[in-house]
Parts: sequence; structure tokens; C-alpha cells
Amino acid sequence: MVILLVYVLGSAGFSHILHFDSSQNAGLIISGILATLNVVTAFLIIIFSAGKDFREFVRVFISGIAVRLIVLLTIIFIIFKFMNVDDFVFISSLFILYFIFQIWELIIINKHLKQG
Repeated sequence: MVILLVYVLGSAGFSHILHFDSSQNAGLIISGILATLNVVTAFLIIIFSAGKDFREFVRVFISGIAVRLIVLLTIIFIIFKFMNVDDFVFISSLFILYFIFQIWELIIINKHLKQG
């Protein structure tokens, strides 16, 4: 939630400087929420599979990646189809946040695997 709050405040300042319209602001906010929900789901999967052996952990985690990707693509399609968001701003900010969150996710997984 802290990361999402920092993102929303930063994107509000960024959009004010660049004079974004409502569709661009919506793209920034929706992409932030979507990326945050994606990484929270990943952390819940990691917590769920924490006590399992390595093979079970990998199986659950890889399955979670596949399900999260399908859900993410479905939501992106629905957003493009039914909402008024700026496509470029939405995809750009989603990509940046997704990349940052994936690095964070890898750090957490590495820490989990080092603990045994």
C-alpha cells in the first residue's frame, strides 16, 4: 500500500507537470493499481508455498505466474475495450511498474530460497 501511495502521489505530480488530461491520469492510476495487485498476488503465492519443498514451491509459483499473466492480459483487454484511458500512458506506466515489481519479486524469492 505504501508503494501504491508513493506511486499515486508521484504520478499526480508528474501528470500536473506534463498537463495530462483525464484519460492519461486514469491510465496512470489504473496501471498502478493493476501492477500492485499483481505483485501482491505473487507475494501471497510465495507465502502460501513457503513451507513446501522446492519442487512443490516451483510448481505452485510457476502455475501462479501463468494464471497471473492470463488474468493480467484479460484485464488489460477489458480496460482497452471498455474504459477511456490513454493507451500509451497506460502501457508505459504498467510496463515500468511491472518491471520494478518483478525485480522486487525476484529479490524476495531469492531471499526465500536462501532460507531453505
